[in-house]
Amino acid sequence: LKIVIEVLSQDLCCQMENPQDVTVLDYGAGNIRSLLNALKKHGVEPRFVRSAADISEASKLIFPGVGAFGQSMGALQKLGYVEPLRAYLKSNRPFLGICLGLQTLFEGSEESPGVEGLGVFSGVVRDLNKITDGDL
Repeated sequence: LKIVIEVLSQDLCCQMENPQDVTVLDYGAGNIRSLLNALKKHGVEPRFVRSAADISEASKLIFPGVGAFGQSMGALQKLGYVEPLRAYLKSNRPFLGICLGLQTLFEGSEESPGVEGLGVFSGVVRDLNKITDGDL
């Protein structure tokens, strides 16, 4: 994961007009130290989401996350971040979802039946250990 974050952050930073203008959505769902180290290595000191308005105002958003899908979506709901995230994603601004940050873009997850995701992509995140050759 550290290598992937390093490559992605380098690519993200190099392609930006203003690499300092990066916002990280850290809502307590995981360790973001590797991400921050990779960004700092490329001269980026990101802003952090502290309110729904910060998502709406972001020009480039990174959404990392570790943990359970249902708990993550619950935290996003409680903080009032779901609708601003959906609006941000529809706006075509740069977005990098890492791990759970990417999974939440789907309609749901087998991990948390009945919990609605952001619904940017149709489909449900599946457990790779339960997928058979016939499912591919």
